[in-house]
Amino acid sequence: METHTQEDIEQQLYSSKDAAKYLGINENLLRKYRLKGIGPIFTKRGTGISYKRTALDNWIDSLPEYQSTAEYKEEKRVEAK
Repeated sequence: METHTQEDIEQQLYSSKDAAKYLGINENLLRKYRLKGIGPIFTKRGTGISYKRTALDNWIDSLPEYQSTAEYKEEKRVEAK
């Protein structure tokens, strides 16, 4: 049985498909975020895109948090003005 250190896990690379699954979003949405520059940091290797686990976790941690949907809707309304 192979054991992995915390560092091994943090440096693990995810494909776009696996990264989207880890984040709980659709792969097409992850692609759109990448194209707009608002998604997690990624690496390009040849024709492939890879994400480090730490980059995915950091991106999740950077997202705003809300206590209610009303709070979220109010922020979106203010941004639209």
